[in-house]
Amino acid sequence: KDATWSNGEQVTARDFEYSWKSSLNPKFGAPNAYQLFVIKNAKAAYDGKVSPDVIGVHALDDKTLEVHLENPTPYFMQLLAFHPFFPVPLSQKDAKESDSLSGNGPFVIKEWKHAFEIVLQKNSTYHNAKAITLEQVRFPILDETTAFNMFEGGELDWIGSPVSLIPPDAIATCKKEHTLKTAPAAGTQIIRINIEKAPFTNEKMRRAFCYAVDRQGICQHIMQGGHCPATSFVPPCMKLAKNNYFQDATAEKAQALFAEARQEELEPKAPLEPIVFSYASNDRNQKIALSLQQNWKTVFGIDVILDPCESKIFYEKISKKTYQLALGSWIADFNDPVNFLSVFQYKNNGTNNTQWESSAYIQCLQEASGEANSYKRAQKLAAAEAILMAELPIIPIYHYVYNYVKNDRLQGVELSPLGYIELKCAKVN
Repeated sequence: KDATWSNGEQVTARDFEYSWKSSLNPKFGAPNAYQLFVIKNAKAAYDGKVSPDVIGVHALDDKTLEVHLENPTPYFMQLLAFHPFFPVPLSQKDAKESDSLSGNGPFVIKEWKHAFEIVLQKNSTYHNAKAITLEQVRFPILDETTAFNMFEGGELDWIGSPVSLIPPDAIATCKKEHTLKTAPAAGTQIIRINIEKAPFTNEKMRRAFCYAVDRQGICQHIMQGGHCPATSFVPPCMKLAKNNYFQDATAEKAQALFAEARQEELEPKAPLEPIVFSYASNDRNQKIALSLQQNWKTVFGIDVILDPCESKIFYEKISKKTYQLALGSWIADFNDPVNFLSVFQYKNNGTNNTQWESSAYIQCLQEASGEANSYKRAQKLAAAEAILMAELPIIPIYHYVYNYVKNDRLQGVELSPLGYIELKCAKVN
């Protein structure tokens, strides 16, 4: 279709070619560049092995973009809706700030006060601008308690997923007042395990800690918003696993594995060093951490030291792999199980950080990537997840649902399982 940027210029195929190839320049520093590796020669160009000129994306003319893929990629159309594939104007390639870039969606950034507020305004050049009712949308950047208080005071129209959290103590109140709303989410809360830190070098110890977790208790008493216990990594909405990989809160099995793992240590009678559990400090994470600490104390009789951190410090620990156990999560970028499973395909993936790698797991994913038959591909992906859930470099806790509350005057907002919020049909009555 004929589309224009908010500065009046035409959107062309050359904008896409430039944007994708920019992301594949390692000096550009795009954190999701690996998502473009399905394109022919993209990874080789990113690794500096071939020229960017041979990357399989070419603008044939203003309206035609030709793309060649490395392998059959059934989820490629899903990928195109993911933001690393969005274009930016070729004419503004030297822009330094997001709010100085033109956009081609229903809204554009009017103002971005970093760490304070993002303000969007209606894009008058949008191809269907007449259907956009809202003239402006403000996203103040607030802590969860302040946001809830402002909502209660009528100063905000929406709080909760996907833009913020609702304080755990407020969720019960919202449920009681029948104001809490839920929506399906393609996400899983997990515990990352640094498998090169004792005692978690032993697979039996990892399984013991996994089996001891009371997921139902966490969902029912802490989350309270319809989350379900996770006995797989890929969420049920993606329909990969047909059976649970393990049972929730199996204390006797956990104790037996714990005892076996201890006997396999060099000094099995020596006291176990206290386990350190790290997490980004907020009210919800604190409650989850306390529950896990009590689970492991009750089942194993051991001490677990809680290590709450400011977000920046926490993510530094993850990236530098200086943690032992750490709370984490994964929300799907696109609607396909491979988006979950590829996180742990290689130990040097920036998304992995567990130091775990399995040649059998890699082989399953590689075979799936070359499989055009959807049924056979799903079998390969399920086999990969089975390996992940057997060796357990991560411990699944619960599968997400989105929780939010909104002002009744706000209508027409759409929320996808991937956490995208769509405002082009929104209106305020």
